[in-house]
Amino acid sequence: MQKESRNIVSFILIGTGCLILIIASLFIGRFDVSMSDLRELFFYYIGFGDTLPEQADIVIMDIRLPRVLAAFIVGGTLSLTGASYQGMFRNPMVSPSILGVSAGSGFGAALAILLALGSFWTQTFSFIFGTGAVLMVFLISSTVAKRHGRNLTLILTGMVVGTVFTSLISLLKYVADPYDALPSIVYWLMGSLADIEMTDLGFICTYFNFRTAITQSIRLEAGHAFFLVMTKPNQWG
Repeated sequence: MQKESRNIVSFILIGTGCLILIIASLFIGRFDVSMSDLRELFFYYIGFGDTLPEQADIVIMDIRLPRVLAAFIVGGTLSLTGASYQGMFRNPMVSPSILGVSAGSGFGAALAILLALGSFWTQTFSFIFGTGAVLMVFLISSTVAKRHGRNLTLILTGMVVGTVFTSLISLLKYVADPYDALPSIVYWLMGSLADIEMTDLGFICTYFNFRTAITQSIRLEAGHAFFLVMTKPNQWG
């Protein structure tokens, strides 16, 4: 009971802190927005105000609020995915960079940007190649573990796969148009949210919830199979 109470209090504190940060982020930027502008804007959109501060409306509703909400949604989803990732491999030190998924996702996105396939296919290629990198690590490490010691096999395999995809990203950067595709690739790899619009939030929520649902659905089965492969390789073929 005491543990549940602490969890509830922690949840309330974290939620309150996130809300405060979201509101505070609306005031940070090149153009000044006052508290009165935000109040007038809020009352206008809920139907209790007649005055619309046009500059504040453009700055907040078209620029800052979409970016803040997108950062909040993406960050929360990545946190949940990271926790599932660590639970699946039963190691709190596991990160996407260790097993090559970050480099694989980056390569998929860079390839889609280079081919000018659009935002949807950029995210899709990122997911496909990230998943492919994990599968490569899984297959290679399970094969090597049959003939050699299983200690560090997973980490070393992930480092090799990650290095390969990182090299491929560098190759795509080299052949990309320096005035068009290259900046887009660099900003995507940096995690830029500059092009986010309010209409994109629905797609972001749907897409990341879909990816999270897949991660949660396969977490137990994949984690159990991976654990068996790495701890009892002789039982697998």
